[in-house]
Amino acid sequence: DEATAAAVARAMEADAKAMEAVAQSLAAEQAAEAAASQAEASAEAKYKALLEQQQRELAAEREQRLRLQEEMASKAEADLVAALQGAQTIIPYAGGANALTPSLVKQLPDLRVVQLMSAGFNHIDVNGVSAAAPVASSEPQRSGCAAR
Repeated sequence: DEATAAAVARAMEADAKAMEAVAQSLAAEQAAEAAASQAEASAEAKYKALLEQQQRELAAEREQRLRLQEEMASKAEADLVAALQGAQTIIPYAGGANALTPSLVKQLPDLRVVQLMSAGFNHIDVNGVSAAAPVASSEPQRSGCAAR
């Protein structure tokens, strides 16, 4: 009958509208998820870029600090060479003995002996320094090394 057919048609139309609403809702959810994912990827990319920039800045700062340390060490060595010209004996304190590098000692032609005030030689390049001047210890029997 006509009334039943009209009711079925209305029901089918209502079902179609409901399905369309569900489809629109699903599309909206997917769009929101895509936007959130894109925002997350963008934030992650910004974070990585910032991290890389900080790493570059730290590396540049570290490199500058090393250059300054090298310049200071070079100046300090030049100052020591100037101050020690003519010295035949050097008696460094333990903490300062590591400033006596082979290159410094080679620039002191009058140097005959380096007398350490410590029992050990762990703070000085004995082989390098002794190539230019003998190295002695204040306690040779303990250190196992006597003046050469």
